[in-house]
Amino acid sequence: MRALQTTLPGLIGAIQTAASGSFSEAAKTLGLTPAAVSKNVAALEAHLKVRLFNRTTRRLSLTEEGRAFVERARVGLQALEDAGSVATQRNAPEGLVRLNCAVGFGRRYVLPLLPAFLRCIRKCASS
Repeated sequence: MRALQTTLPGLIGAIQTAASGSFSEAAKTLGLTPAAVSKNVAALEAHLKVRLFNRTTRRLSLTEEGRAFVERARVGLQALEDAGSVATQRNAPEGLVRLNCAVGFGRRYVLPLLPAFLRCIRKCASS
C-alpha cells in the first residue's frame, strides 16, 4: 500500500503530462506547480526504474516504455474513477418525505424552505 501512496501522484502526473504534452500544462490542470508534477513523475520513474519521458530544454516526449505504461495506467485510473462513481451512486437521497405540522406553521415556516430543499436534493442526486 505504501508504494501506491508514493506512486499515485506520479501516475496522475504522468498521465496528465502525456495528455497535455508539458509539465506546465499538466500542472495547471492538476492545480500544482510544474516543479511538483515533474518531481512526482521523477519519483514514479525512480520507483519503476524506467524513464517514461525524454526531456530536453525545448521538448518533452514519451519513451516507448512511457507510452506503453501511460496507455495501461490510463485504463487502470479510469477503472478506479468508475469504482468510485459506483460506490457513491447509492449515497443519493431517495424515498418519500412526510411532514406533519399545523397548517399555519407549515405555510409560514416550511413552505418557504421547500424550493431550497428541492434544489439541494436535486444537486445531491446529480453528483
